[in-house]
Amino acid sequence: MNRSIAIRQLNKPLIHYRSLYLHQRNNICKYINPQGLKHELTNDNIQMITNITSNYKIPNDIALQIITHKSLGGGLKPHNEKLSIYGKKVFKLAIINRITKTTDSEPNLNVLASDIYDKLTDEKVMELFTNQSQLNKVMFWNNKSNLTAATVNIFYSLIGVINLIHGKAKAESFINDTIFSQIETIATEQLNINM
Repeated sequence: MNRSIAIRQLNKPLIHYRSLYLHQRNNICKYINPQGLKHELTNDNIQMITNITSNYKIPNDIALQIITHKSLGGGLKPHNEKLSIYGKKVFKLAIINRITKTTDSEPNLNVLASDIYDKLTDEKVMELFTNQSQLNKVMFWNNKSNLTAATVNIFYSLIGVINLIHGKAKAESFINDTIFSQIETIATEQLNINM
């Protein structure tokens, strides 16, 4: 390559092209859940989330994200995967704080080695809670995915969002005041443990 051509090419703006293979999909069906509901921001779609979080204001678009699993549309819409991972950690920490609390200044750490902690944080309990409270009444996911995982993601992502928006104290308050008694009842009745 001679020098004059190289200089002319330097004066041109560099354009980088990515090699993309775009799948042809039916856009009408891509964002519809197995019940036939379209993935869109409507009061009907987010009603169950706004009902349970009435004391904790959550933006409507985030409420829609809470009920959207990554499997819907191949993860192209905002989904709850990372919120769920975050919420799971917050939930487990709140459960540890609650069950190890004693009237003494020292926490009772022996309870962590018992079945109580394992059963209270069992994903089957989270699934049963989500079903009973109808948080998954409207849920956007691909029916080829695991329904249990998609349901549990709603539960954990709800806690993750409250923690991100309102802070740890409010998230623990939500867990302790709103959902713990129901989770404790489910774990006791369904999984046969004594608290």
